[in-house]
Amino acid sequence: MFSSERIQSNLNLNKKNFGRSAVDSRPLWETTQVTWDDAIAAGRDHSCPVIKKVVNSGKSELDIWRSYQGKNNAFCEISNLFLNVGRPDLHSTWTHGELRKKTEKTHLEVKPTFQYPEGHNQRILLANARLAQYCVSDHFKTLDHIAHGAIIGYAKSEEEQHKYSVTVKDYQSCALEAVNIDHFTSLVAVKTAQILKSRRVDDQTIANLLSQNFAQTGSVREYGQQNHASKIVSLIIKEIKECGTLPNLASKFRQTARAKIEKQYLGIKNPKLM
Repeated sequence: MFSSERIQSNLNLNKKNFGRSAVDSRPLWETTQVTWDDAIAAGRDHSCPVIKKVVNSGKSELDIWRSYQGKNNAFCEISNLFLNVGRPDLHSTWTHGELRKKTEKTHLEVKPTFQYPEGHNQRILLANARLAQYCVSDHFKTLDHIAHGAIIGYAKSEEEQHKYSVTVKDYQSCALEAVNIDHFTSLVAVKTAQILKSRRVDDQTIANLLSQNFAQTGSVREYGQQNHASKIVSLIIKEIKECGTLPNLASKFRQTARAKIEKQYLGIKNPKLM
């Protein structure tokens, strides 16, 4: 078991690395030996405020490192994507933090588990903790984990796993078309749905995947971003309808996603989801 004191000491000694989302040069799936320090470092890079809870969850240090580092790698790849396609405006927005609104407060049940480096301004949402950035990074991590058989429930064979194999470069059109980061997020969701549909993944499975990744309940409870969560869900539904190639997906996604985030913050319904 890792104590709060040990995690806090680690955070305090590595303040500059908190939330930096650096790429690890070690291949995510070929690497089989990592330490608990590696897992904790990846959590620091991800600006995770509940590292103690994660490392004491019963999962191995390798599984935790791959989860954290998968998100960090995706965050950096997307940042580079914006620069490579000539969208420095999106890159600037993607990599900057923002001040939390007064209404965006950590859920009281979650707050006791939070740990930050000493002196960290908790009113600031670091870039990879902002809802859109978290959702998109987690989305690419999840797809990669499914493709490598590390997340069950979506694929029953290696052939089915391969259907979920994508790269960030496959989403260049989303970066070129996006008006802002929220719009980019919705375009990524729809692009993924179109790719999976073309690979004969059924609508309900696609809806479940999008709901898992773009109706983030954990980040809503951690940072109180319920309004932002509802906005992203609505944008995705809008883009699904407008694309014209996914006739049954909008209603299926609405049913699964809205139910998840409707009461995630203090049990209060968000009227925008009604």
